[in-house]
Amino acid sequence: MAIYIVKRIFQAIIIILFVTCITFVLMNLIPGGPFLSEKVPNAEVIKNLELKYGLDKPVIVQLKNYLTDLSHGDMGVSYKIQKNRKVTDIISETFPISLRVGMIALIWSTLAGISLGCVSAYYKGSRTDRIVNFLTSLGTAVPSFVFATVLLIVFCVKIKLFPSIGLYSVGSYILPCFALGFFPMCYITRLERASMADELSKDYIKTAKAKGLEENKIIFKHALKNAIIPVLSYLGPLAAGILTGGIAVESIFNIPGLGKYFILSITSRDYPLIMGTTIFFAAFIVAMTLIIDIVCAIIDPRINFAEGSKKAA
Repeated sequence: MAIYIVKRIFQAIIIILFVTCITFVLMNLIPGGPFLSEKVPNAEVIKNLELKYGLDKPVIVQLKNYLTDLSHGDMGVSYKIQKNRKVTDIISETFPISLRVGMIALIWSTLAGISLGCVSAYYKGSRTDRIVNFLTSLGTAVPSFVFATVLLIVFCVKIKLFPSIGLYSVGSYILPCFALGFFPMCYITRLERASMADELSKDYIKTAKAKGLEENKIIFKHALKNAIIPVLSYLGPLAAGILTGGIAVESIFNIPGLGKYFILSITSRDYPLIMGTTIFFAAFIVAMTLIIDIVCAIIDPRINFAEGSKKAA
């Protein structure tokens, strides 16, 4: 296990470095610049701004300087969104907001998805199963931004039951968290149903039933332990995606989280903020995937993640 963890950490560093380089190069290849839209009197002012932030140098030199600063924990300062403020300060301020919304969405979608998946698998072929399948199929087909927009129009504009912007009360969390977690809940339900149905058809479950074990004990003590592995594997990228904030959902409900600032940085071509949020997202996804893999190995010892190291031990 220790060899696997060390190997994955090394891979994570390589992945993050690769994402950083690719993002930086592609960002600079796009025509234009962060200051071309500024209302400046002449080109001399733009030239001075580029000189101030080091944008007058070749891309490869800019990349080298950025990686050097990044190795010291310096992601630069925002050019436009929060002018001359450190990117690390912006991330540390906005991420807790995304984390709070994302955590609520992750918890309810995971619990509801696993529960519905187990119920659907247990009553496979019944009316309950068909209803769950229909709802989850619909949920996975509708994009989150469409679902969030519908919720906003119906419950905020028409009925006026919930506030439409910000996070100023408990009620203001309901729609964003529901919209953010609805697609994952539907996907987890379908994933858990397929996995649980497969487990319930295996011989060890039939043997347990033949021995007269209670249905609840068979499902929750035996079948669920194995059926939940695919769901846990999916929770890695899912948790990273949700906890870093639903970019579209945050924009629709005007939540000042990291996802909203990521969109603003792109539309404003705020290079340091684009790089900072992209690197943060990449690092978070890699970290969550590693954590989930380790949890899966602990739950099911048959999963031997150390095989990649050719069992060096």
